Amino acid sequence: MRSSVSALVVVAVAMSAAACHGANTWDAPAPSRNLITRVEIEQSRANSAWDAVVKLRGNFMASRGANSLMLKVNKEPTVFLDDVEYGNLGTLKQIPAASVAEIRFVEGWNAETKFGPGHAAGVIQVYTRTQ
Repeated sequence: MRSSVSALVVVAVAMSAAACHGANTWDAPAPSRNLITRVEIEQSRANSAWDAVVKLRGNFMASRGANSLMLKVNKEPTVFLDDVEYGNLGTLKQIPAASVAEIRFVEGWNAETKFGPGHAAGVIQVYTRTQ
């Protein structure tokens, strides 16, 4: 009886230690699907905001296809720099990665609400670092 109890205690301690060790490897939060952080940008070694988005969240740039049969609406997200409309996706190449604090993707339905009509394909918001 003692040997089976001892064996159970050893197994329980081993499982507990393994569970605790495994928890430490998962402490880092998973990346957000709509946010690229400054740390991620630095770790990517990107040269521009364009490079960072391509390396980290290429889905930000995906064409959303035709959004309306009647209206001529962008099929690709619009870029906003520090909450000011900046241009099309190509303008991301002009923004040095070293100056970027974070990049957010606002999906179509939220972009239309926040930024007005014509943003059904979404908005890529780039926020620069304040010096």
